[in-house]
Amino acid sequence: MTDTRNLLRRAPPPPTEVPPLIAWIDPPTQRYYAFCVFVGIWSIKLGRLLISPRPTPLGIWWWHLLDIAYVIIVRYLRIPWLRPSLFKTILLILLLCLVNYSIVHPAWILEWTTSRPVASVLSSSSTFLTSGYQRFFGEKVHAISSQGIIKIDELRHNTSHIKGKHIVRFLPYATAKLNPEDDRFCLQRVPRVEVDVPVLFNNSKPWKLEYSHIDPDTNEKTYVNMTRKLLQRRLISDEIANTYLVYIPIEHPGAYRLEQAWDKDNMNIKTYRNEVIISYCPTAKFVARHSSDRCIDDDINVDLILQGVPPFNVRYERLVDNASINMTISGVAPDRYVSPIMGEQVLSHDYTWARDRVVEVPLNLTADTAAAYTLKLVDIQDGLNNTRTFSGKRLQDDTVMFLVHPRPYAKLLSDSTVKVRPGKSTNLSLELGGEGPWSITTGYWAEDVAKDGDSSAPNKVDNVKFLPNHDTSIIVSKPGMYQLLSVSDAFCPGQVLVPSSCIVIEVQPPSVKIEAVPIPAIDCPGEIGQEVTVSLTGTPPWSLHYSIITKHNEITDFKKIFKSRHTFTIMPKTFGRHEYRFFLLRDGFYDEGVNIDHRITQVVHPKPDATFRTTYGKELNTCVGNNVELDVDFSGSGPFTLEYEVVFNRRKNTFTVGDIKSLSHVISSPPFDNPGTYTVTLVRVTDAKGCSNSLNASDDVTIHVKKDRPTVGFRTDGEAIKFIEGERIDLPLQLTGHSPWDIEYRSLNDSSKARMTAHNLKDPNAHVTVALPGLYELLSVKDSFCTGEVVESMRFIRAEWLRRPTLRIADGEATLLDVPNYYERKPVCEGTEDSVGVILSGRAPWVISYKVTGEGEPMLQRETIGFPSTRIRLLTESPGTHTYEFKTIADDVYTSPTDISLTLRQIVISNPTALFIQHKTFNQCVGETLPFSQSPKIQLKGIPPFTLTIETKNENSNRIDTQVIHNIPDEVYTYVPPKFMAIGNYSIAIVKVTDAQGCSRKQHTEESKLRVEVNDVASIEKLIPQDIHCVGDLLVYQLQGTPPWVIHYTYNGEKKSVISNTPDYTFGADKPGNVTIMSVCHLNEQCCGYPKGMSEVIYDLPTAIISSGKETISDIREGEKDEIVIEFIGISPFRFKYSRSEILHKGKPGRVLETQTVTNVHGHKHSLFVSQEGIFQVIYIADKYCDYPREGTTVSV
Repeated sequence: MTDTRNLLRRAPPPPTEVPPLIAWIDPPTQRYYAFCVFVGIWSIKLGRLLISPRPTPLGIWWWHLLDIAYVIIVRYLRIPWLRPSLFKTILLILLLCLVNYSIVHPAWILEWTTSRPVASVLSSSSTFLTSGYQRFFGEKVHAISSQGIIKIDELRHNTSHIKGKHIVRFLPYATAKLNPEDDRFCLQRVPRVEVDVPVLFNNSKPWKLEYSHIDPDTNEKTYVNMTRKLLQRRLISDEIANTYLVYIPIEHPGAYRLEQAWDKDNMNIKTYRNEVIISYCPTAKFVARHSSDRCIDDDINVDLILQGVPPFNVRYERLVDNASINMTISGVAPDRYVSPIMGEQVLSHDYTWARDRVVEVPLNLTADTAAAYTLKLVDIQDGLNNTRTFSGKRLQDDTVMFLVHPRPYAKLLSDSTVKVRPGKSTNLSLELGGEGPWSITTGYWAEDVAKDGDSSAPNKVDNVKFLPNHDTSIIVSKPGMYQLLSVSDAFCPGQVLVPSSCIVIEVQPPSVKIEAVPIPAIDCPGEIGQEVTVSLTGTPPWSLHYSIITKHNEITDFKKIFKSRHTFTIMPKTFGRHEYRFFLLRDGFYDEGVNIDHRITQVVHPKPDATFRTTYGKELNTCVGNNVELDVDFSGSGPFTLEYEVVFNRRKNTFTVGDIKSLSHVISSPPFDNPGTYTVTLVRVTDAKGCSNSLNASDDVTIHVKKDRPTVGFRTDGEAIKFIEGERIDLPLQLTGHSPWDIEYRSLNDSSKARMTAHNLKDPNAHVTVALPGLYELLSVKDSFCTGEVVESMRFIRAEWLRRPTLRIADGEATLLDVPNYYERKPVCEGTEDSVGVILSGRAPWVISYKVTGEGEPMLQRETIGFPSTRIRLLTESPGTHTYEFKTIADDVYTSPTDISLTLRQIVISNPTALFIQHKTFNQCVGETLPFSQSPKIQLKGIPPFTLTIETKNENSNRIDTQVIHNIPDEVYTYVPPKFMAIGNYSIAIVKVTDAQGCSRKQHTEESKLRVEVNDVASIEKLIPQDIHCVGDLLVYQLQGTPPWVIHYTYNGEKKSVISNTPDYTFGADKPGNVTIMSVCHLNEQCCGYPKGMSEVIYDLPTAIISSGKETISDIREGEKDEIVIEFIGISPFRFKYSRSEILHKGKPGRVLETQTVTNVHGHKHSLFVSQEGIFQVIYIADKYCDYPREGTTVSV
């Protein structure tokens, strides 16, 4: 060991590589970020170039500055593999500036690059850029042992070659503290659950501890020990912070103190002398002193019971319906209670103040509102600051609720006197308030006692029950006074409001006394009626019902009377014996009335009378030459004599009509000769006894006589009116006269020739609406005066439908088949343009729809056509039979489509095809031809014989040779390519094929092409002239010939082969072994070469294992030493380098404090003895042949 120290002192330390500036990001990731920035810079350049193809000189200088800044920053970051020397940095900057200038001014490149020195420099620069690109991404190569793709960086930077690290720490200063956060703890009463009080240990893991407990009821002190086994079960550790937390289970209230603690070396841990007082959790509950139902103005009494360690602070919520008030009670404690919490002096060893106590607080409030009163506990805090918050859910003890009900009331709806019939009953309606059911007490005073008005006791007292939503009426039948005495509901007594009393009287039926006096006629003999006087008893108003009975009929009537004595007259209109019978009397109380029977008999002689019927106060219209008839109604004793007057232009003519025996008569006027206004007035009427009566002069009829009669005719210019089929058409009229008019017309095309009418036409240019075509005739006309005439020249009008549009195939466009409206057009080849001509009738534009049915899904086409003669394009893109079914047509008139039936059929002949069956690339050596069996085959489709046109193109010289092959009888043809005399790639394409039907197709698909590669003899040589390699090295070979190549080699005696598509092929040395190249061929084992003496040897990378490959932590005290054992795998002698770093969080290494190098280690195990704190790691290992990591790189362990 001493010799080793001396050796380390004498040997000069190896040159240490400066680590990257950013040490927390691994080198491959840093290289990837650097490449992304480089790509971003060039993206900006290309974007600017696209916007402005000719940048300004200032813009080019910005490009140069951007590249220079990038190269300098990358060199400053010291990224492994991206640390060019100063010379290379300057060279790279010049190269980037040259590229920038070349992009902007490319013309000078051709002249400048003609010299060989410049070409050599450019080739070296290209190699350098390629190497840099591979370093950015981490090169991917083929593994030499398995031929799989590997990243060579993953082998070169495989951290498994350096394993383990050793951490040396100094033991810290240890402490223990009970309840370090000064938390509050309390015990649940039910169920009994223990609480855990924490003890915090710093810098030492506890082994055992001791704590004390003082009972507050007895002040007795006991000690409790926790052993290692119990501590381990209740231990929580944070090894990074070197802290440990132990929870002490507490089951009983009292004062607790941590007395002692020891670590695993039985060393005392310093303890803080603080204590924790634990009590039962405080609790509170409400206790009500009465039921939950209360009335307004009642008192609500509740006791609040508190339990725990005083003094208490309680918060509760008082809710009146949804209105909430928060209430607080503070400092609640028993009388003469002494506690240090309240600032009073107690003995230090006396803890009786912390025992559990019960305090009762009375709460009183007045219910002044009908609502739900709720008291709900929010939280309670005891003297030790333990707080219990109530959840808000309604429990049995933390919430109490009272329902305050309104007091009921009762009153009568009316204080008016109530009437009742003898022997009957009535209802006194009540208004009740409160919550049912109600109990009502009523009193009754008889009629004689109520009239006296004294305060004597009621004759009768009744109790009545009422249910909610039921009738609230009192039934009474006796006269007297009824009064409400008291009221109560389901919860509360109430009060009686006014009106509270009512007088009931008994009402008798009504009666009448009738006196009648006959009424004599004036100037005529006999009587004309009766004057009736009645005296009434009862309740007004009265209704007296009577009937007038004659020989032929009976008339019923009544009189409405408002006074107890009343006189009225009865005067019949007819002659003869009359009987007046009074049979019913009603008053205001007896609605159904009282039957009576009083009769009066009389013979009546009334004065005669005459009036116009229905035309009274009306006007009549007529024309010259017409007469009118007027109906007159009579009353009295016939036969009658009627006198009337006709007044016209101040001339008055009087007419008399006699011997009118019936009660109605028609006056017929003579024809009117002159137009104007005539007035007919009834003057006098005389009956059979000679009794006459002058009639009312206002009862007259006015007759307007017009000279011209109305006319009617159709307004037409002699041509038929045309309209759309299915719609309606207005036939125009020409009317003269006075509106409104009524006309009659008919359709002569209708077999029944039924008359049609149009009433109440008010416009002289009115019309009649019809729906069917035909010849229409006017029959008659009538206006507001009289019937008119039809103008003969305008009597008739014709209405016709507009013709619907049609479609047909133009002559000579297709052949009509035996099926009606079914045509066939001549066949065409696939893809040949074709169309068919059609002829349309109607009014442009036309819209036609037709369905096309072919080999695929049917298609519905719709086209708009502006000319009556047009062509419709036919679909010839796909072969087969195509059917065109024309469905509908519409034009500018008939916009709704009209169904048509027309079908066109055409056969589209499929074009022939010619495709190569095999699409692979054919390979052959220069100067040879392919055997017939290996030659490509062509698949032909169509009608033989076929004609093929084939082009052969040399892709190097772009020379094209064309070959035409005729009369190919079969559908499969073997094509033998010509002999190729030059190396290169050739493409053979079928450009056209024609079959026996004359249809042809030009080929442009990939299936009609193939490639032929003409190769030279392949060869291979090494680019790196060395025979010994390490795992992670690259074995690079250069190939000659035409790609792709097949390389055959042996690895540890096992034969393998790989395919290369590029002239440079690289193997990755992924495992140790021997490699020999046997041969190289073109694909399909053609044109092979056999090299000599191409063997390589690959050695594995060495491995250093510290502390058996694990993370070992050693705790020592200052002045002690620790041994670190390092094992090696590889071929001795070994050389390694290790570092000591500062310890960060979770044992991760921080800043490197020192590095040391040890050389000439011939054994496979080595020991280091250290006395300093830190993290020891091997950072470099080398054996006889290989090292890890490679010189110039770093590795993160």
